Order: sequence, then C-alpha cells, then structure tokens
Amino acid sequence: MATPTTPTLLIVNDETGTSVTATVGGDAGVTNSLYYRRITTLAWTAGLTRVDDGDIQQTGLVANALYEFVAVSDLGGYVSLPSSPVTVRTAVSGGAYPVVERIAQALLVALGEIVTAGDATAAKRPLKQGLDISPQDKLLVLTQGAGEVDAEQGDTGAGPVGRKSWAQDFTVWCYAMPSDASTTAVDSEVNTLRAKVEAKLRETPYWGGLAQDTRIQAAEPFESMDGSCEGVAVNCEVLYRTLEDDPYTLG
Repeated sequence: MATPTTPTLLIVNDETGTSVTATVGGDAGVTNSLYYRRITTLAWTAGLTRVDDGDIQQTGLVANALYEFVAVSDLGGYVSLPSSPVTVRTAVSGGAYPVVERIAQALLVALGEIVTAGDATAAKRPLKQGLDISPQDKLLVLTQGAGEVDAEQGDTGAGPVGRKSWAQDFTVWCYAMPSDASTTAVDSEVNTLRAKVEAKLRETPYWGGLAQDTRIQAAEPFESMDGSCEGVAVNCEVLYRTLEDDPYTLG
C-alpha cells in the first residue's frame, strides 16, 4: 500500500466567530484530518475528519483569532505529508457593536499578537484621548479618526443599492524609549517596530470578513517635547461596507 499524496487545503471563514469551513482534496478512500493552532501558540490541536474529498466545518474556535491549519491524509496507517499551511482569522463576534467598532477591536487583538510574540510591551486604546497613556518602550497605542465615505464609491459612498462604503482611518502610535544602557540605535528600534505593525495590519486585511481591504498609508515620525521618547505613527485605512441605514450590519 502506497503513502497517500499530500492533500490540498482551502479554508473559508464562516463569519460565525467560532468556525471555519475547510475544503480538502486528495486521494480516493483516504481519511483527511485537520490540525490547527493559534498563531501565538506552538501546540497543534487535532481537528475533525472526513473520508474522501469535501468540506469539514471545524467548530470550537475562538472569535477574532488568527489560526493556522494543515490537513493530512491517512490510508490504512500510511500517512501523507501535511498540506501547505493555510492561515485564517475567525470573525469578530458581538453584533451589539457597530461594524467600525468590531474592526477596531480586531485591530487591537492583532496588535496584541505582536505583544505575545515579544516584539512589543503593550497594546492599548486610549480611555480618554491623550490623558491615560503613559509612554513606555515598545508601547503600541491604537487611535482612530472620523472616517469618511469611500472616495472610490463617489460622493455618496452608496456602492451597490442599499449599501454604503466607508474608509476608516486608524493610527498605531509606536513608542521607543530604550534605556540609557541600550546599545541599539533608537531609529533601528523604531524601524523594526514600524515594520512589525505594518506587516501585522496586512497579515489578514479583511479582519474576519468585516472589511474589504486594509491600506497602509504614509507613516509619520514623532518625538516628545522633552526628548524622552520618540517613535512613529503607522497610519492605515480600512475599507468596509454596511447597509445604508444600518451601521451594525455588513453590506
């Protein structure tokens, strides 16, 4: 009996927040098994299985989390190599929030993954603009602008009938306050933190099905008045669409 060929794997976000649908393709008669893990963890979890090609709906996931999936095929104890890994972010749960707020929460969770990886010290949203944030080294602070109608949809932003398209601007303030004993150039720290943030914002630009795209805009350096810290403001624009008269419902 020969070892099965490596299966193919496609993952679609179900927009439930707790499940995805995997489409597996491979040899006839094999048992296809899913394995998955949170990007922030090392351990793999054995998922659901099916015989032959088709769909597997993997449930029991955490909302608004980034997952990596692989599939393997088994035929009489002969196991294939794992498929190419597929990364997907589960949807944000909580329809009580308007879409723009769910997007902001998704961005903050993504920034938290930079903290978990050890590349930043904290990720926050201000409780009261400008008053509750004490700068610290490698701090990430997420703020948002007023947003505007998506210019690509014209002055009304109507897009398809009954829908409205928006371009919401967000800024991630990346602080650098290395110790006096640091031998790393502060600009080097700022450049690295900026790159980590920009890469994370583009890692899953659709934010669990909430958005149509995320565009990185020009960054802006900043420095405190007393020179105790400096950093860079990473700017992005998230494009999303809602029903024209319902900001809580995707359009």
